[in-house]
Amino acid sequence: IYNYNIPKYHAVNLRAKEFAKAHGRRVSWAIARDVPLFHEDRNLPPEKLQAKLCRWLLQHDQKTAHITSILPLIVGLPVRLTESVDRRRGLFRNRRGIIVGWAPDPAEEIEEVDGDFVLSLMPLCVYIYFPGATWKIHEDLDVGVYPLPRSSRTWKVNLFTGIQARRTGFFLLPDF
Repeated sequence: IYNYNIPKYHAVNLRAKEFAKAHGRRVSWAIARDVPLFHEDRNLPPEKLQAKLCRWLLQHDQKTAHITSILPLIVGLPVRLTESVDRRRGLFRNRRGIIVGWAPDPAEEIEEVDGDFVLSLMPLCVYIYFPGATWKIHEDLDVGVYPLPRSSRTWKVNLFTGIQARRTGFFLLPDF
């Protein structure tokens, strides 16, 4: 038994890579951004702060306010929501969808690592198609396509001390 299904979380990302390979696509990895809210963390030397931020990325979304640490972006990838994002349209937690695209940040720089892309900045939004949906968000989008924006939330880094961080990312996970 593992806390927060950590091995399962890692396996899902591996399956996403296999999905991309099987469909002849490349993975673009969107990395969540954490900002320490504790002043002593903010004043750490840059290399120590970077090491701490990297350790935080190993946390499961259940611990980080349901915002995924590392999100694989692949057109056609089945995904599910980790939080309710639009109740009026029935987009509740665990609702399944399919990535149909994303809107890159204009200042984004892409780095290629082992055949995959690592995005320097998170996309502005991820476009997700929800099968069975009858609503239409915008005239430029197809029926059932929702532009999921990046979101920010505060999460407790250490439950004992109460130290917190602010995470920006997506309420989204690959669904395998």
